Amino acid sequence: MNAEGLAQTLSKIWCPIKGVGCKDLGDNHFLFTFFQHGGKRRAMEEGPWMFGRDLVVLVDYDETKLVEELEFAFIPIWVRVSKVPL
Repeated sequence: MNAEGLAQTLSKIWCPIKGVGCKDLGDNHFLFTFFQHGGKRRAMEEGPWMFGRDLVVLVDYDETKLVEELEFAFIPIWVRVSKVPL
């Protein structure tokens, strides 16, 4: 993924007035900086988010941990299943 393209695309959704910053940390990890109040909340709570065909999995940044220690293991998602017998 390209950090600049990711920031431009997701800025329009998360922080449409002031945008977001996006720093490439390597190994498909990115650090977002939100320049608009409520942008972080929206990004964290209103997902899941897609960039192209890729899923964007977010975790709240913990500056006491290395990127390798952060767990990208949970995404909220709804699944609809039709015509399943009771």
